[in-house]
This record gives sequence, structure tokens and C-alpha cells, in this order.
Amino acid sequence: ARWYDNPELKTERVARVFPEVPRVWERYGWTLYSKGEYDTAIELAQREFVHDTPAVQSGAYQLIGMSRFKQGQTQDALAALHKAMDVDPNNDLGRFRLAMVYEELGRFAAAMPLYEALVASASSHNPTLHRLARVYRELGRPGDARRMYEQELKNNPYEFPASLALADLDFQESTPDSLRAAERRLIELLDWMSENITARINLAHLYDTVGDTPRAKQHYHRAQQYGFESLEQAVFAHDFFEKHESFNSLPEVWTAYLKLHSDDTTGRAFLAWSFL
Repeated sequence: ARWYDNPELKTERVARVFPEVPRVWERYGWTLYSKGEYDTAIELAQREFVHDTPAVQSGAYQLIGMSRFKQGQTQDALAALHKAMDVDPNNDLGRFRLAMVYEELGRFAAAMPLYEALVASASSHNPTLHRLARVYRELGRPGDARRMYEQELKNNPYEFPASLALADLDFQESTPDSLRAAERRLIELLDWMSENITARINLAHLYDTVGDTPRAKQHYHRAQQYGFESLEQAVFAHDFFEKHESFNSLPEVWTAYLKLHSDDTTGRAFLAWSFL
């Protein structure tokens, strides 16, 4: 029974009982990859090369490539991921992983055609749409990014990261119509997801930008009640209250933040500064 205590033991047990089954060592390797044991994961992937099936070899090269990438060996990682595509050109998962590595390296022009090919074959896969939208934004193509976000919402109206991204694009346009569009998106999101702190902070910042201080203050206070998820969110609230000379609100901001992030020394420094 101990073999079922965790995924590592389970996949190891299956591999040892059925060592000749294709991809069994690769699956064991991915569980070790998730634990950061990259060298062992690579050794297990190499055991799959006794099989000449393209999909099996591609999976092994993908595991090697992702492990090398995690180890900081960028060129070896890319070589393995390209090899995965060479042996199985129609492997969408291999294409996704190669695109993801290029994206994380900041090589957006290289990631773009890979993501575009994936979207062409699976326009309902929202994680790929979202990543392609980010690549388009990095390459200065906000209109194309907007199309991807809108497709995400068409696939799933509750895909809130897409709603946040569209509101951000609207805000960046900074026209009266676009600011009203951003406001509408954020309000609609908060109607069914009132605890979304990012949406609430963004809406507060929007109101502050257009000079609606009372509503901005209201949403910063609501965000504070739910709890700030990041230091950046708390800093936004701090800057707002400091700008409007609501100095008594500053300790409340950082006290609320530290309830969820008690070990954050930067937050404690801000709290000390707010008392000062």
C-alpha cells in the first residue's frame, strides 16, 4: 500500500512492474521533474529511446528539454525541444512547451508562430490563447491581443484573467470611451467575483485617475477588507491615501496586509513608516 502514498511512489511502482511499456519511465520522470529532481528525470527520459515510436521519443525529448531549461541550460533545452518537434512534428504539447520556453526567455517573435499554430488547431484552448495574447502585447500588437482575450471569453465567459486584461487594454488607451469600457468590465467582473482584489484595485486606480476620489477610496477600503494579495496592491493603496493626505488610513493598509503576509519585512517597514 505504501506505493500509493504519493505520485512519485505510484509512478515508480508502475514503471518497475511494467518497465517495457512505452512512456512509463517518462511519466515517472515528470513526477520527479515536479519535485525539482531534474537529473534523475533526464535519466528516466533516456530510457524511453529504446522505443522507435515518434510520440514516445518526442515525449522523452520534451522532458529532457524542460529539465535542462529548469537547470538554466538554455541551449541544451532548446536543442532537445526542437528535437522533440523534429521526431514528431504534429505533437501539439511539444510545440506548446517550445513556445513557452521562448516566451519565458523573452524571445516573443520566436514564440508567436508556435502559439499561432496551436491556436489554429485548437481555438478553444484558453491557456494558449492567453499566452499568445501576452506575446502580441509584448510585440506591440494590442489589437491582436484583444482578439485573443475576446476569444477566451467566448469560450468561457468566466475567464476572469481575460476580462482583467481587456480592462487593462481599455485603460491604456486613455480615451473617455475606453475608460468607460474598462470601468464597465471591472464592475461586471466584481458583480460575480467580489473578492477579486486585482479587479477592485484596478477599478479604484481608474476612479483615482479620472478624479473620482470618493469611489476610489471606497474600493481601496473594500480591497483592504478582503486582504491584499501582493505587496504591489498594498503600495497602490498606500500611495492613494498618502496622495490624498489620508494619513490615518496608512497603518490600516499595512496592518491588513501583514495579516496575510506576516513574514514580509518590506511590509513591516511600510507599517513603521506609516506610523511615523
